[in-house]
Amino acid sequence: MVNYTANEILVNLNEQGILTREDYTFIEYVEQLVKFQEATAKLVIGEENAHLVRMTEVVSRCEAIAREKNLYSNPKVSEGIRALKLISKEIAVAMAGKRGEDRVANTFQYVTRPDAKFFRNVYITDGVEETEMDSVVLTKNGFIILEIKNAKEDITLAPDGRILFNNSSCYHDISIGEKMDKKRRLLRMRLEEEFANRGIDKEVKIDSLLVFSTPSGVRIHVHDQFKQENYCFRGSLFNRIDGFETTVEYSDEELVVLDKILQQIETEQKRFVLTFNPEDVKRAFAEAYEALTYVPETEKKTVEKKAPSKKDNKLVKWLKKYSSPAVAASLVAVSGLAIGAASRIYK
Repeated sequence: MVNYTANEILVNLNEQGILTREDYTFIEYVEQLVKFQEATAKLVIGEENAHLVRMTEVVSRCEAIAREKNLYSNPKVSEGIRALKLISKEIAVAMAGKRGEDRVANTFQYVTRPDAKFFRNVYITDGVEETEMDSVVLTKNGFIILEIKNAKEDITLAPDGRILFNNSSCYHDISIGEKMDKKRRLLRMRLEEEFANRGIDKEVKIDSLLVFSTPSGVRIHVHDQFKQENYCFRGSLFNRIDGFETTVEYSDEELVVLDKILQQIETEQKRFVLTFNPEDVKRAFAEAYEALTYVPETEKKTVEKKAPSKKDNKLVKWLKKYSSPAVAASLVAVSGLAIGAASRIYK
């Protein structure tokens, strides 16, 4: 770890534009967390493969150095490690949601109907209520709202609409039925307004799907006691989209207009305020790093005294030219014989 002051680290992080604001869209937030993770990894672990290092490894390395230098109870070091753990948790939560959405988005490539268009993280508000949809699919027969749920174990849709893992912990305290009703209602209101403004005299047809996204190779069962919401698994989603039909069919010209409407809505992504102060987090890490890499002046002088002379350095560099240990040993032996011979001649 190279010695840097806390201010030098803060300046560097800000120059890279890392966590310089207090509000982001979800996609921007994930990108910022990853950039902070990589920046701290470069400082604590090293430049090589920093993009592959996780924040948990950065935390572990800092804790090890703190124990080694007897700094674990140092207030600045403790605060810095706590800040890194907070970011580690934020990354775990954010990336879990993003991975699930990315896995589902990857299945869109298997949809064969040419009229399908896909929009992610669609935010809708009427000024009073608001909602965000993981994805919206546009087809000539209408719209499909996709609500993506990550799952690694069996799911129960309880009679009251709650989604339970193994009949115990749940995603939300509210009914999934209420949540999906709100999404359909707000999207319908917004589209009906857009239809009226553009002279499209057709019904807004909206359907919705709960999509359970599991890691590759993981199989789960869904026990549906609610029976009011359609659902499918990620692997069969493309079939559900290909087979989607309604009593409405939009023309090619209308589809172009609807595509533009959803593109516009897609840009109106919700910005959320961070639950922590990013400047405090960065400063805590920077001050902890400075404390962990601090070397007292007495130790610096000791190191300087032990440093090899320029003469020794020249010999070391010369010997390093020879990659074979055997060659290097031979050179040392020959040098010894030469010195011995010179000594006898002198005598």
